[in-house]
Amino acid sequence: MVTPHDSGVLALVLQKDLLTDNEIDINQTLAENLLESSTLPITWYSAAVREPSGSIVTYTWGPNATGSGLIQADKVIENFLG
Repeated sequence: MVTPHDSGVLALVLQKDLLTDNEIDINQTLAENLLESSTLPITWYSAAVREPSGSIVTYTWGPNATGSGLIQADKVIENFLG
């Protein structure tokens, strides 16, 4: 599910990039670095969720299940503009 979020954030970065000098200066390596360095790490490995039935279920996951963390669009643009 991360692909549409990353794509949207990178579209915002491309827009800012074009507005600064009317050229695209971002490449794949820079895009990956921006995304990975602008996340809020997820350091918890379980969550209690209320099901539609009203019961509470605890879901757990491993440390690699969340990638780099929660993407922060404002931080990606801030880090790009540097």
